[in-house]
Amino acid sequence: MSMSRRLPWSLPARTLLALVLAFVPVPSWAQESLGIAVVVNDEAITERDLAARLSLVLSLSGITDTPESRRQLLPQVATMLINEKLQLQEGVRQGLGGFRIDRNETYGFVERNLGLGPGELVAFMEDRGLSLDSLDDQLTAEIVWGELVRARQRQRPIFEAEVEDEYQRMIAAAHEPHYLLAEIVLSVDDPEEEERVRENIERLADALRSGGRFSILAQQFSQSASSSNGGDLGWIVHSQLSEELAAVVPNLGVGYMSPPIRTLGGYTLILMREIRPGYRVSDEDVEVTIRQAVFAADEDATDAVERVSDAVSPISSCEDLDALAAADGGPQVSNAVTARLTDLQDDVRRQVENLEPGTAGTPVAGVGEVRVMMVCERVEHGLPTREEVRNTLEARQHDTIARSYLRDLRRQAFVDIRIQEAR
Repeated sequence: MSMSRRLPWSLPARTLLALVLAFVPVPSWAQESLGIAVVVNDEAITERDLAARLSLVLSLSGITDTPESRRQLLPQVATMLINEKLQLQEGVRQGLGGFRIDRNETYGFVERNLGLGPGELVAFMEDRGLSLDSLDDQLTAEIVWGELVRARQRQRPIFEAEVEDEYQRMIAAAHEPHYLLAEIVLSVDDPEEEERVRENIERLADALRSGGRFSILAQQFSQSASSSNGGDLGWIVHSQLSEELAAVVPNLGVGYMSPPIRTLGGYTLILMREIRPGYRVSDEDVEVTIRQAVFAADEDATDAVERVSDAVSPISSCEDLDALAAADGGPQVSNAVTARLTDLQDDVRRQVENLEPGTAGTPVAGVGEVRVMMVCERVEHGLPTREEVRNTLEARQHDTIARSYLRDLRRQAFVDIRIQEAR
């Protein structure tokens, strides 16, 4: 399929400025459509579509609506609408053409992000003359695109071995500096796009320095999986940073944003939200689920401890204690108890504080009995859980698939920019 790349950011500055000046809020959304701005394959994006989305982005992000701010954001808004068209067209090809958002459900998510109460979004939009249709188009494209990417992702499952490797790597890095980061990512999929993407990320940086909300602009423009969370990356271990980010991130203060950083995949803006020297793991952070097995013993204490040690050495889980209890002469086994290490009695804490889950402790002889403790589960609240690690790996995978998928759609598309100088 042929391709046209007459993009708006390649227009002469005089033409672009005149266009931006023409993009004032449309007084009535019922008025006739303006001219065609872009053709994506066989579908049009009108100048009114561009104006409506610009107004929406400016209002939600907190950026003052001026000709200059519109000039800064116009290229990215045009790219956003082109990408949405490609995503929705792909949805039609994959059988999702009939999808429509449920405003009651989807608007609730937007309201929470904006700090609005339930049912307040429509009035918020109408009071500011913003287009609900433009918002609906954006939300529909996001949901359809998410489903398309997940369909491909289901063909490439994350294996438990990958989760365990990543988990152990993070445990090994527990005492490295940790950064709570947010990002805005613009991809460079073609060397010819280098200058355009660099200019766009600089425009976004200018908009943020002018008062724009990082989370909203990340949701609107970032081409990373983190965009759905306002660019939130969560806690990142220093050794997880790429070489390019590692040269910048440690020098950022809390609340500060980086300059545009050229990375392997494109350009990135990083916001430093919080810093800590490492995972805060102490007894107060460690929560254990434990069970106790009590064996009757009427022989010499040394012999009894040896006998019990032999009995528990093969077991590897708390469930195995139940099988042991069911045998003739088996022990009495307690129900599971969950507590923080600091809440346990000193003698119990000493027995379990260094036990790995599924490992029996050292038998302790008492009067007519021998007791053995076992840790069923151990949670260190300063550290990520394996489920959180899996979610991180899946988000990375989602990001990789989405970028590749969209890049393929762009390469196959006919995109014709028809924005003309305002009359």
